[in-house]
Amino acid sequence: HGNTEVHGEWLTYVKRDLSSPRAIVRKSLKTGIEEHIADCWGQCNHQWNHKGDVLYFMHSPAKDGFQQYETLYTYHSETKKIEHLNVHGRIRRFCVDENDDLYRIVQDGDNTEIWKFNGASDELIYRSEPFEQIEDIVVKSGNIISVIFNPKKQQADLYQYQNGEWIAITDSKSTELAPFW
Repeated sequence: HGNTEVHGEWLTYVKRDLSSPRAIVRKSLKTGIEEHIADCWGQCNHQWNHKGDVLYFMHSPAKDGFQQYETLYTYHSETKKIEHLNVHGRIRRFCVDENDDLYRIVQDGDNTEIWKFNGASDELIYRSEPFEQIEDIVVKSGNIISVIFNPKKQQADLYQYQNGEWIAITDSKSTELAPFW
């Protein structure tokens, strides 16, 4: 996830100028042709599924003049159709694994949660302790790595989720961010 993603010959990124809203665009690295996918408010994090036919992206739509919280949308490259993905929660971050399962971090009051959506069902994987904040997530082969802020230690470290518990990968006053496989 993040602001750029290369999938095949296309580079997908967030484009912003001062006269229009942010937009998710993709550009052919062969022809230079640029295609507008969607206007986007907020973080605009995005990631293609493994097959490369569905783009997931975060968007904070405005309603009655007020910007709403981040929600997930899909863009289907064949039909060029954008749909709101009706999944639980105020999305903070998300990632799509190699099986096209969607993992997302949801803010719920003083807690954060990790949810897994496989296209048919939505499953709560983990609910944090109060004020423990899950900041980022990456998943590969069912292996979940997250950045978690521990309020007791007053630090953010990398953790691996195994058998229903978190195992620390790092333990330092430095802040470890943005894990990636």
